[in-house]
Amino acid sequence: MQVMIGAAIGGVLRYWASLYLPLPILIVNVIGSLVIGYTYHKLSIHNPALLPLINVGLLGGLTSFSSFSLDVMKYLQEGQLVPALLYILGSVALCIVCCFLGYKFA
Repeated sequence: MQVMIGAAIGGVLRYWASLYLPLPILIVNVIGSLVIGYTYHKLSIHNPALLPLINVGLLGGLTSFSSFSLDVMKYLQEGQLVPALLYILGSVALCIVCCFLGYKFA
């Protein structure tokens, strides 16, 4: 239920951003990445029960890029540079290729 509520709020915020902000996806991704890093650290220590609502729901609904950024940060914190780089390159390249393929299939 927490994830659903957070995702609904995040989705509405992303929609509003697309109506009123210049470069809305960039702004949402940057802000979402900043917030997910902060909340991951703070909530993991002080209130982990809110992580599904905030990080998965709200920030996931607002931007999935913030979740991607958090995954990469975790790899880097663990000293796993090669998996982090492969994850970055693979995610960006595969998603762009798949978007193009989806467009062509349509």
